[in-house]
Amino acid sequence: MSEEQKQCVECKKEFVINEGDREMLNLLKVPSPTLCPECRMIRRLLFRNERTWYRRKCDATGEQMLAMFSPETPLKVYKNEYWKSDAWDPLEYGREYDFSRPFFEQFGELFKSIPHPNLIQKNLVNSEYTNYSLNSKIAISA
Repeated sequence: MSEEQKQCVECKKEFVINEGDREMLNLLKVPSPTLCPECRMIRRLLFRNERTWYRRKCDATGEQMLAMFSPETPLKVYKNEYWKSDAWDPLEYGREYDFSRPFFEQFGELFKSIPHPNLIQKNLVNSEYTNYSLNSKIAISA
């Protein structure tokens, strides 16, 4: 079998799984995809939200902040300064790996239990409205 024709369960487009794809799937011991490459890319990118921000409270301090995570999300979200501080112990979230269970199932459970930073920032001055930024400074004129 050199090529397998499939239909995406999401967008209903036809896509092909070739011999090279099949070898990789077998090597990784994963099932054949049910989503086309474009829908798989969309799903991967949806995991990261970098441009839509929400006003919400820090789950540690109760302070208002901007965050990549909506207030309705079940994830714990800490204000960046608190998340980087020694006020909480990340080692409390450590777990033993269970080789009898799928990796991504365990990773998902860990991801849902750990605190996340509200935005990714470092060394900012008057630059609350930035994400994935470093050494930004906004001058405030009087």
